[in-house]
Amino acid sequence: MNVELIYDAQCPNVEAARSRLREAFRAAGLPVSWQEWDRNDPGSPDRVRRFGSPTILVNGLDVALASPGEANSCRIYAQADGGFAGVPPVETIVAVLRKTGVAERAKGWPGALATLTAAGVALLPAVACPACWPAYAALHSALGLGFIDYTPYLPVVMGLLNQPRSCISVWAS
Repeated sequence: MNVELIYDAQCPNVEAARSRLREAFRAAGLPVSWQEWDRNDPGSPDRVRRFGSPTILVNGLDVALASPGEANSCRIYAQADGGFAGVPPVETIVAVLRKTGVAERAKGWPGALATLTAAGVALLPAVACPACWPAYAALHSALGLGFIDYTPYLPVVMGLLNQPRSCISVWAS
């Protein structure tokens, strides 16, 4: 997750933005870490010069869903109580951090494992159906698992998964 704070050095709301960022990271249960960009620093990327001060970006998106402008300006954020302030509410930052954190955790092997686990659980009622065994044998062979002799385990698995439903009732539901 890439979190950025964009600011002007003379902005009076920068310290409040840093404080809310720290609070939001703690509330989201994430390690406190972000990158800061002074819009007027020659070493800052051009893309950060288009945002007002202070702006908080998570993976390149503004936490308040505002589009970048064309002029140097101060930022005003709507608050939960209906008022306005120079920094985004902690709840807004936390929501974006959590949403982004969940999306990133779903990528890669953990996400694939969760998908396979869900698919396996969905197939459990049909495993007890003897008419479905050829389909499972074909699936195992297609995955290269045809050489595994699972017959010693079949009675145990079938005993654990024995259900009064038939294949027809499983397929019909």
